[in-house]
Amino acid sequence: MTPENAAAARAGGLDQAEFLALAETLSSLIALIEGDKLTYVNPAGCALLGRKPAELVGRDFWEFVHPEDREVAMARGRARQAGVPQPKRLTERLVHSDGHAVWMDYSIDLIRIAGRTAVLVTGHDVTERRRMEEELRRSEARLAEAQRIGSIGSWEWDIAGDVLRWSDELCRIYGVRPEDFGGSVEGYVERVHPDDRAKAQRVIEEAMATGEPFAFEHRIVHPDGTVRTLFGRGEVFTDENGAPVRMAGTGQDITERKRMQEELQRSEERFRGLCTQAPVMLMAFDPDERVREVSEYWLQTMGYARDEVVGQDGWDFVTPESQTG
Repeated sequence: MTPENAAAARAGGLDQAEFLALAETLSSLIALIEGDKLTYVNPAGCALLGRKPAELVGRDFWEFVHPEDREVAMARGRARQAGVPQPKRLTERLVHSDGHAVWMDYSIDLIRIAGRTAVLVTGHDVTERRRMEEELRRSEARLAEAQRIGSIGSWEWDIAGDVLRWSDELCRIYGVRPEDFGGSVEGYVERVHPDDRAKAQRVIEEAMATGEPFAFEHRIVHPDGTVRTLFGRGEVFTDENGAPVRMAGTGQDITERKRMQEELQRSEERFRGLCTQAPVMLMAFDPDERVREVSEYWLQTMGYARDEVVGQDGWDFVTPESQTG
């Protein structure tokens, strides 16, 4: 049923023969409801529900609405019968004869046909579209969870429009709410630590000039002054003329990893200082029994230079008769 036909039907009514001639040829569901009863379902609608006309006509329309949508649909129908305006365009599920749900996007109009008032339902099967939308939502949810677990956010920059989009996780990493992020590169640079801004701007400029992927480490500052360290990656996308039109990439919060690396380095330095300065014969070994560190006292006593010992097999400095195997 085209919009023009529906408008004509509402205005002056359709001849029943004219209506049937049109409805029988359409590939969309066309149904008439009087009261609660189906009085007509076209061939396309019967095929959509996997039923013959005799299995539909004369039965309440609500029987074929999905159980989870039925109560709302019935309330809407009762309100319409009472003269309360209702939405004329909606999406809900019907039930196929084999039990599976059929998502329908349909229009509902009051018409006059053969001198009687009826509800005209015109619907399209959108099950596949809904399936794809649901799969997209699940995919986005999985991505969001993966980003949360890995503390990795994603971003995309429309260069021409200067529109920068951050994922929810990236906003969390930066300590801002999605609605508070300005959505521009300038807004991003403002959140970079002042001492790292020149580096960040240089990386962006070089990427746009060369079109090459990039990766760099830099600090950001939360609105409350907290400093975090990020590892960013990005890629440039160009048009047919090679001009950059879009960038996309990720940002990972590596603050804790960086802190642990620095603490390990400090620990290593303390250990090395202890080993080298201790006035004792001291050698430290790696798990593979190679010399990791040696005291200056040992080197002086044994007459070796440090580079002759560190990294060598520790057994090389034990006399054969002292080796127990």
